[in-house]
Amino acid sequence: MKRTARQNDAANAQRSFERALALDPKCADAMNQLGLLAAASNDLAAARRRFQQAMEAQPDHPGAINNLAVLYAKIGQPNDAIAAFRYGIQTNPDDDELYLNLARIYVTMGEREKARAVLIQLQERKPGNAIAAKALAELEAK
Repeated sequence: MKRTARQNDAANAQRSFERALALDPKCADAMNQLGLLAAASNDLAAARRRFQQAMEAQPDHPGAINNLAVLYAKIGQPNDAIAAFRYGIQTNPDDDELYLNLARIYVTMGEREKARAVLIQLQERKPGNAIAAKALAELEAK
């Protein structure tokens, strides 16, 4: 069976990130990227483990926190996703993506007022943020 270019790219990427970890066992970026590769290949347990390892190495790593929270949402653990997004906002209060994803989780759970509160919190943190304003307007329009 022939491997596609994409499979080769993923395999090469995995080798590169594993080499980075061999050089620096605490490299949170490499762990996070390995988690993304595992998630892309639907190895969700490995993805979760890698995201958690990245957070152990760098507790405020916004990518790993966001990716772990998204993974929790994907596997039907919305309360864990909410907890992870809230932790991410606490450690990275200027990261828009964490607020927006938390608001999305609340919307999918039917918790529109909580979603609204999160978006307002982002607007208060970053007045004039066009993405937050657009998300809030979309929420209000529905």
